[in-house]
Amino acid sequence: MSQTYRRNTAVEAAPLNDEAILLEPEVSKFYLLNRTSSFLWERLSEPATAEALASEVCKTFDDIAQGDALRDVQIALEEMVSMKLVFVDAPA
Repeated sequence: MSQTYRRNTAVEAAPLNDEAILLEPEVSKFYLLNRTSSFLWERLSEPATAEALASEVCKTFDDIAQGDALRDVQIALEEMVSMKLVFVDAPA
């Protein structure tokens, strides 16, 4: 079973056109998310797997293969996890 990702509920977010600005209050850092990462952040309003998020990317953005979307989503999620914007729940 795949890992599930969820937002850090302490993080504050504000939309900025197709992007988003996030504040991680624990370390008082701001982050600017690009269009794709902002899309993922919005989809993580409910916990989701990387595979489910990649499928959503393919449905929303033109000309993206599932494998490429999954790779890009995994990279973005790893970055968000390292910044403590997103947490990983172990498979049940």
